[in-house]
Amino acid sequence: MMRKCHLNTCPVGIATQDPEFRAKFAGQPEDVVNYLFLVAEDTRR
Repeated sequence: MMRKCHLNTCPVGIATQDPEFRAKFAGQPEDVVNYLFLVAEDTRR
């Protein structure tokens, strides 16, 4: 983890609204949603 995403400077473009950084994100928004869903499921176990 880069620990920079809360600063709106996420280097891979996942947690930012900056168009320059968002262009670096190669995935789909659904990929992030699915990942967070699975993390939450695992945490509940």
